[in-house]
Amino acid sequence: MNLKKTDKIIAGVAVLVLIVAAIGIIFYTTYEGDESIDETPSTNKYDVTWEFNNKTITFDGYAGTDSTYKESLLINAQSGSVLTGVNVKVDWTDDKTYNLLFILRNQKRGLDTLTAEFTYVGSTETLVSTGEGTDEEVSFSINSKPADDYVEADSMSDVADMIYAEYGDLSDATIDAIVNVERGEKMYRLLRFLLDKGNNFEIEVEYEYYTYSIEQIESEDNDDTEEDVLPSGAAGLGEYRKMVSNGRGWI
Repeated sequence: MNLKKTDKIIAGVAVLVLIVAAIGIIFYTTYEGDESIDETPSTNKYDVTWEFNNKTITFDGYAGTDSTYKESLLINAQSGSVLTGVNVKVDWTDDKTYNLLFILRNQKRGLDTLTAEFTYVGSTETLVSTGEGTDEEVSFSINSKPADDYVEADSMSDVADMIYAEYGDLSDATIDAIVNVERGEKMYRLLRFLLDKGNNFEIEVEYEYYTYSIEQIESEDNDDTEEDVLPSGAAGLGEYRKMVSNGRGWI
């Protein structure tokens, strides 16, 4: 059957109307479906706080007339922490003194002199003591104290990744140590001079560091909480982030 030109136009318009109506139904259905979706933001709010800690470690050594003590002292704070400062002192007492009369008078002869140099990233501090040394110390600033912060993230593990990205490599430092002992005994007392070759000592290092904890902030719109607090002291950041994805950066 041959259609007239006007009939063809009418048929085309009818098809167009049907297409527009179908599109309208699709959009309407989609819009209606979206109204049932929870519009609560997927991100949560967390507080990150840092707590001060300090510990002391020791290194034993010997230095004498024919041997210089040279060592790199590695300081490792807790994994996931931020190392901020190191204090160093040398505990020693001259082991080759004599003369009972001088000892009774609280005096000693032939006292050795110990010189200790400690270097951190180009900065050198020196301790010098004669006869003994326990009180004086040198200090180094390592990293700045991290600031408490407020973070928005999808999960607590994401926050831990952010912390790792920002602070993950700030938990250790190396202090280079050089210690010499100068013999105090005089050569004319030949036997005592030959016996007095050096001294044992102990390097005492106190280091200061900060560990973090993550606490989820309760929201009126989101009562579901995964875990209230994640401390870096429990397993350490290095161990914890093995269970989570790669770091995404600090916000």
